Amino acid sequence: MLALLLTIACQNPTIATTNDSVSPSNSSPCVDGQEPATFYTDADDDGYGDANGETISSCVKLRYYADNADDCDDARPKVHPGADELCNGIDDDCDGAVDPTDSLDATSWFADADADGFGDPNAPFVSCETISAYVADGTDCDDGNAAVSPAGIETCDGLDDDCDGAVDEEPVDGKTFYADADGDFEGNPDVMVIACERPVDGYATKGYDCDDADPAIRTAATELCDGVDNDCSGEVDDDPEDGTPFYLDSDADGFGDSGKVEFACDQPEGYVADATDCEDWNPVSYPGAPEICDWSDNDCDGQVDNDAVDAMTWYNDGDRDGYGDPGVTDVTCNPTAFWNATTVGDDCDDSDTSTFPGSDADGDGYLGCEDDCDDRDASVHPGVDEGCSSEDLDCDGTAGIDEPTADCEVAVAIHNDGIGFQVTITVPVGYEDAWETTGFSPARIMLVATDKSYSDMDGTYGGDGFSTTISIGRTGFSPYATDADGIISLANMDHWYVDETLTDVSVAIESSGSTFTFAY
Repeated sequence: MLALLLTIACQNPTIATTNDSVSPSNSSPCVDGQEPATFYTDADDDGYGDANGETISSCVKLRYYADNADDCDDARPKVHPGADELCNGIDDDCDGAVDPTDSLDATSWFADADADGFGDPNAPFVSCETISAYVADGTDCDDGNAAVSPAGIETCDGLDDDCDGAVDEEPVDGKTFYADADGDFEGNPDVMVIACERPVDGYATKGYDCDDADPAIRTAATELCDGVDNDCSGEVDDDPEDGTPFYLDSDADGFGDSGKVEFACDQPEGYVADATDCEDWNPVSYPGAPEICDWSDNDCDGQVDNDAVDAMTWYNDGDRDGYGDPGVTDVTCNPTAFWNATTVGDDCDDSDTSTFPGSDADGDGYLGCEDDCDDRDASVHPGVDEGCSSEDLDCDGTAGIDEPTADCEVAVAIHNDGIGFQVTITVPVGYEDAWETTGFSPARIMLVATDKSYSDMDGTYGGDGFSTTISIGRTGFSPYATDADGIISLANMDHWYVDETLTDVSVAIESSGSTFTFAY
């Protein structure tokens, strides 16, 4: 026993004994007839002895001995009558109950009927152990509704879903309402409430008002040139109703695009007041601009490349010899009207590919389109003897021979058909064109002289002679005739002339026999 006490003493060096000088083996000092008392071993020195331990009789209380035997666990100094009961699986206060409900650290458990993790605060139960259907949190305000708890989500359902004491406050399915101090039905976006129903007064469903102190300023207001953001767009005087239209001038030519307009109080950068540009991406296209060949409507008249200042003169090159007809031209940027076109327009015969300036197609030594008037015929060129031809063979610009010759006389034939004289005049080949001055140009011309009044052949016809009607072709020409010397002289017959330069030519027809003479 002494060894046990010494061991406890070493473990609890601060425990003092009542009388350290007295050992259990010594006799108890009793004085004045004092009776010794019984002491019980108190190994844990907590003032409570072990009823099952060693006892001694002594008039003096010794250390590690107690005057009672109430300790139920003399090895634990915190276990004894009156000790604080704790949830530790020990009968701390030696009342025979282990971890009772009044243990200092016992847990209050609350019935969780709806199994939402939160218990009914009105149904608590204290215990050191976990109890089925009970939870440690007793803040459920409706233990019959699993959707209602401190962790619940507030909705517009007339319930205090989150158990905060308020019904339908800031519900997740609520609407946002904005303070509307100026009563313009648009509220302050910075002052709001979330509710199931709009508060009666002072709130609006829209929170766009940028000045809730002025009812004239709101998103539905009309922007004006007044230095104020009337419509709460974030910009002042943007697109004002009383603004001036300005048009985007992308190509900076001073004329804008009518399809890109902006109304403003002051002219914006890159915009102009004129909206007549037809090609706002092209700085050389605008009303009044010079039209040039660039496939654009430079002057905005609705036509492309018309009357362009740099248009070229094109000549139709019908024979495709590279030289155009100077009489068939077009001034244009794109010569699409011609089958073939060239900018060289000095072809004298655009129907012949071999005739063009500088050519000598007939090899006569004379160049076409210069001295040679017919570069396809080697017999036609300056200096040629025209003979009896009526064509311009010597290229002097005059058709027919210049001087008559014996070879070029008119042949005459006469025939008496019993009614009158039929005179036939034959024009030499090549002379036909020379008769065009009379209004006709046949190869043969027939003159018919018919005596309508004579009675005999000696010329006695009533003293004054007789009249003769002469028809030349279809014209019915009737010159004056006389038979004074037996010769019928025809006057005013200049239309018989081979050449207009012959002024003294006359024609005489003898009235006797069948011999007719012509004189020049």
